[in-house]
Amino acid sequence: MTAAALFGGVNKQRQLQILKSKPNIVVGTYQRIYELIKEHKISVHNVKSFVIDEADRLVNSENIDGIIMLRKCFMRDIQIMLFSASITSATQKTAALLGVDFVNIFTNEKLQIPSNIEHIYFTVERRDKIETVRKVIKALNSRHCLIFSNSRYDADEITQKLEYHHYNAKCVHAGCDKNLRRQIVDSFRNGKTDYLICSDIAARGLDFKDVDAVICIGLPSKPADYLHRAGRCGRNGAKAVCASIITENELQNVKACQKAFGINMMPKKLYQGKIVRK
Repeated sequence: MTAAALFGGVNKQRQLQILKSKPNIVVGTYQRIYELIKEHKISVHNVKSFVIDEADRLVNSENIDGIIMLRKCFMRDIQIMLFSASITSATQKTAALLGVDFVNIFTNEKLQIPSNIEHIYFTVERRDKIETVRKVIKALNSRHCLIFSNSRYDADEITQKLEYHHYNAKCVHAGCDKNLRRQIVDSFRNGKTDYLICSDIAARGLDFKDVDAVICIGLPSKPADYLHRAGRCGRNGAKAVCASIITENELQNVKACQKAFGINMMPKKLYQGKIVRK
């Protein structure tokens, strides 16, 4: 069984060389796969399955037209499978545009966050968010931490500040070169980078085994995205912390996450370099 990874932003010739070996499985972005099909570099007449991972992100108003174009390249009777940890009714409705009556299979009736993860948050002024990140990292004494940002500009800024203070930190977001992104992710996975700052999109599909803390610079508007963030730490039952740094205006997002997942997010503050009850 052989496989090929196809995505944009890298040298296409190397990918074409891999395709000459006629891999059994092709994994990649729908844009690059569609491009190579149209160039007759990928034969589609014998494709048996079309799998869409992270369906809540791909089967939405921004991407569905491209997904439909790709689906039309395949035979009518192929198997189509959608996977997501947080699929919504809106995603299911949009998926109907693929012309398939899907059978829904749920592994759990309710989305859950492992109980070994502690949830805390700090309420600060917006201008203090980035500086608070550095203080929280130090107070947690985290050695392998994921830091999520709602803004790629904040992600770049916090990376620069951490590097200035001699933290071993790197950043990935949607604007990163694909090859550089892969190098940074591998460096974090192998323990050569201690702190990885990223956006939700950049972190989708990534798996890390020994993350002891997740820090959110601002909370996502959708509770399902908090699930994806928090779930990156505390693997295999290990104790971990998910710390959110928010403003007063984001307290409603705290309540939404608590209600959605039945968790208790405790308010905290920093005092003399330590995390204490607020």
